[in-house]
Amino acid sequence: MSATTTTNNTSNDVLMKPETAQKCQSPPPNVSKDAYCFDLKFPRDIFYYANKMDLFENFQIAVKLAKPVSKSELFTALQKLLFKFPLLASTVYDGEDETVKPRTIGPRSVIYFESVYEHRKESFGANPFFDRGLLKELGARTFSYDADSGDALFKVFYFEGTQYLSLMVDHTLFDAATVSIYIKQLVENINYVTAEEIALTDSLFKDAEKENSKVKLFDFDRDAEGLEARKQGYWLDFFDIAPKESSTATVLGAVKFLLGVPIIGSGLKLLVSKKAEKEMFADPSLVTFDQSKKWVSRKTVGKHSSTSAYDLALLNIPTETLNKVLVLCREHKTTLNTLLKILYLMSINKVAPNVCAGKFVKVNTIVDLRRVAGDAILHSTYLTDKAKSNETKFYEGINVVFINYYIEPLRKFSWDLIKKYKDYFHRTIQSSTLAAAAYKMYTFVDGIKLINLLYGVKRQTFFLSSNLGFIHVRKYSDDNASNQNDIKDLIFMSVPGAVYGECGLTSVSTSEGGLNLFVMVSEEDTKANFDAFLHTFEKSIYEVAETGKFEYSLDSNIN
Repeated sequence: MSATTTTNNTSNDVLMKPETAQKCQSPPPNVSKDAYCFDLKFPRDIFYYANKMDLFENFQIAVKLAKPVSKSELFTALQKLLFKFPLLASTVYDGEDETVKPRTIGPRSVIYFESVYEHRKESFGANPFFDRGLLKELGARTFSYDADSGDALFKVFYFEGTQYLSLMVDHTLFDAATVSIYIKQLVENINYVTAEEIALTDSLFKDAEKENSKVKLFDFDRDAEGLEARKQGYWLDFFDIAPKESSTATVLGAVKFLLGVPIIGSGLKLLVSKKAEKEMFADPSLVTFDQSKKWVSRKTVGKHSSTSAYDLALLNIPTETLNKVLVLCREHKTTLNTLLKILYLMSINKVAPNVCAGKFVKVNTIVDLRRVAGDAILHSTYLTDKAKSNETKFYEGINVVFINYYIEPLRKFSWDLIKKYKDYFHRTIQSSTLAAAAYKMYTFVDGIKLINLLYGVKRQTFFLSSNLGFIHVRKYSDDNASNQNDIKDLIFMSVPGAVYGECGLTSVSTSEGGLNLFVMVSEEDTKANFDAFLHTFEKSIYEVAETGKFEYSLDSNIN
């Protein structure tokens, strides 16, 4: 890609449109932010208010690059990314700007590169994310909604010694599939940065250093004309495929089913059918147990909740072992995701049996709705050769629902048991009635009302699971890319929010990096035995790979 450059007297006031020359423009006349804003829809509404109450934190996706990346290359590539996906340059307005309608998503006034980029030179070993101290440090990061602060709802970390590049975001506007697209596109942009662009950006940093000033990555008044058209209410498009009508009871049941929200209030409580409760069990006959057999958190949701005291760790399962497990999953007609959930819970039961071994535990699984819409590119194939012909459409933002259900006390390892929960889970997410109910619910329920129900109440969700699946990464060895910078590994890391539950697991795999599992625990007894739990969980995966089973049995004396 070739580029021409022009400059003016403001050396750090630079515009770079995607796949065009880097240049400066005069501010367009009478630009209104309001024209670029759209209403805050549910579930963004939910995420926004949850963040306001410190219930959700950050998450990040990291990649290992084949070659080093300079600051100028990264600046150039990141600026192009903001123009292609302007949601990254957005914030949530809550009435602080009188020119913008409250509770809308819209562009920031300015973003400074120095505010969103950290170059880490410390030595963390071969993979910085195996360092638990670093994980806790990064997990504590927060973001500013102030449109004029120069900050953003994202941050980029580059680890020089190991060539890991991480994109961290606030939960408010993004899901993990969106961020995986962003970082794959960022690497693509890095690979096509030209020498002319690097030279221009080098001069910007030199001038800024002389003047002791910051470099603008984004300036709304300057860059508004370069923003690609944004589509309102992205994620509601998914429910166009589910026009089926649902009863009010089913709709309210969907609230409880999808979000695990306790429906309370004189009118609402009467409308929720018992069927909604039964639908949270793979075997409806199990609903007859008394409530004391359900696991209930000893913690409460809130800013000062002890759920913030978590332990985090990264586990890596090499490709050879992963392939053995996948073969077994196919033979037994189940999925890796379901197997991992069961092994996770069994591992806790082994090292801390008094936590939940004899209880019915509620698990919360995040489901990406992009798989429902067949006309959109999935995060797994975006930018691959396979996706080139129709890669024009991707749904940014939050396009997920939470599927809550109970897992019975696990007495022994059984492939039939794992298949039962796989079948149940997939029947649930494929239900057009559920999607239609969710759509209707999202159109009339105010997010702040649901969050108020969550805030300060005890939670029953024990375990959050989020799986990005297998990510296809593009190889540049035969391409004309200037850098040919392949992605060698990809990691999906999150911080457990109080609404999510006390334990969590995020997972993603690539052909070269294998399976990366990010483990989160804030439950006290499990955390006290965290190293033993990690060892047992990791060992269980290898044991299944080699023997086809996991030696596990629950003491009959545990209730």
